[in-house]
Amino acid sequence: SGYGVYEKPHRLFPRLYRAFFQDEAMQLYDGVHDFIYIDDFLRGIDLLVKADSWPTGEIVNFGSGTQYRNIIVLKLWEQITGRTAPVEYINRFSKPFETDFWQCDTAYAQKAYGFKTEFSLEQGIEDFIKKMERT
Repeated sequence: SGYGVYEKPHRLFPRLYRAFFQDEAMQLYDGVHDFIYIDDFLRGIDLLVKADSWPTGEIVNFGSGTQYRNIIVLKLWEQITGRTAPVEYINRFSKPFETDFWQCDTAYAQKAYGFKTEFSLEQGIEDFIKKMERT
């Protein structure tokens, strides 16, 4: 799950930003994601574009390789901002088909292209907030 500035306003990180900095109430359903900051994702795409050996149609997965529950993401926002927000946590998935396992297998991207994320989730949230403050 990619995140960054200019993503659609209904997505998790823009909604959390509005909750923490504009006091906008929101519901946060349980969920599990492998979050990747947009800067890391774009760097991965750039690696492929510049690679001499990238075969047409080859699938390369870019992610952090770590899954996070939405409640953990909320707690990180609280730690990073030093604030609380009007967030109602709902301890169930919002859709019946959602799964509690969502993790990217990054082994091939690492082996074939040397890809590894540079932003931890905490660093990505901090950078996201800084960039949102400038937009």
